[in-house]
Amino acid sequence: MQAKFDLIKEYRLRGISYWVLGRPFPQNWALLDDNFNIRKLK
Repeated sequence: MQAKFDLIKEYRLRGISYWVLGRPFPQNWALLDDNFNIRKLK
């Protein structure tokens, strides 16, 4: 996931969305928080 997040930053994308079915990834939220400023849009 970190490699994918690095590509997002490299290409200066303004947003992402994704999901993983059938595979638990407990580090997901910590990794997102470390890499991005997360905002909920209204």
